[in-house]
Amino acid sequence: EEGVTVIENDGTLRQRIVEYVKHKRSSEMCNKMKFCALGVFVASIFFLVVVGVTTPLIKYECDSKPHYTTPVQNELIKFSKEYQITLDVKHISDRSDFVESWVKEWNKASKYIQLETESLVEATRTQFYLNASLCHSDQEFRVRYFDSGDEVASLDLKSSESSKSTCNDPFWPHDAYVENSTQKCELDRHDSGFEKYSRITKIHLDEVRMFNTCADLASYFPWAFDDLRPYEWHVPVAINEKRQVQHWWSGEIKGKEQGVKYKLESSLRYHTPEEREEQSTPSLGELSVRIFTKHGGHSEDWNEKLVKDVENAYEALVHKF
Repeated sequence: EEGVTVIENDGTLRQRIVEYVKHKRSSEMCNKMKFCALGVFVASIFFLVVVGVTTPLIKYECDSKPHYTTPVQNELIKFSKEYQITLDVKHISDRSDFVESWVKEWNKASKYIQLETESLVEATRTQFYLNASLCHSDQEFRVRYFDSGDEVASLDLKSSESSKSTCNDPFWPHDAYVENSTQKCELDRHDSGFEKYSRITKIHLDEVRMFNTCADLASYFPWAFDDLRPYEWHVPVAINEKRQVQHWWSGEIKGKEQGVKYKLESSLRYHTPEEREEQSTPSLGELSVRIFTKHGGHSEDWNEKLVKDVENAYEALVHKF
């Protein structure tokens, strides 16, 4: 009734306070859950965006790695040793006399390999080197155009290191050029005492061809360009100006002894084709002796007796020339 004051007992007041506290906590918890749900939602969206962006990048990175297997072409690699002499060219004025002199000295020093000047095969060539650095390659690409001799042109790829591991470089030619190619793992010894291993692949061409872009080179040696991307195929390849365009004459004698292949070659470089034709004093010269392993080079077994004989005769030429 009006004017009547209702006094709650302690139990009723305590119950209302408890209910108020529960309601307050429930409201705060609800708000926290809302904020939590919002945070989870935002985090989920961010995660999906990150996954969506990075997955293609990861896939691209994985796909960019080479997936090739080693071709059976490794069975075609020949093993050889080449002994080189840098010539004192100021005394060379007649090539025929020069050839006769080194053949004579060789025959005096070698017990097993006897040479005849009539077996000499001559050739002249123009050669230059290509700079493929913009194609992600620091290897040596050499082009040769032959002015005379049995060959027309060639393209070779070479790496050199002090370790034999360089012979594992992926310098296999494209399948279309395998039959017209030669591959070597060679130990080079210079008259200075310096030694190195070289991995060399040469493709023999039936016509003069131009190599203007990265794609031109990669079409011959596809495995050597695993870092090359499609958008770089048309990047230009330039002649290595530091190596210059070179004009050479060469004369070689090759054969077999005790089933082992060998080749001796004298090479003379001239400033111009005209100087080469006139047999002027060369600007540079090299005399080299190459010997292969047993089975035509397709093994790693050497005829040690023949190797020793070649090395003795080589040392005799070093002292003479």
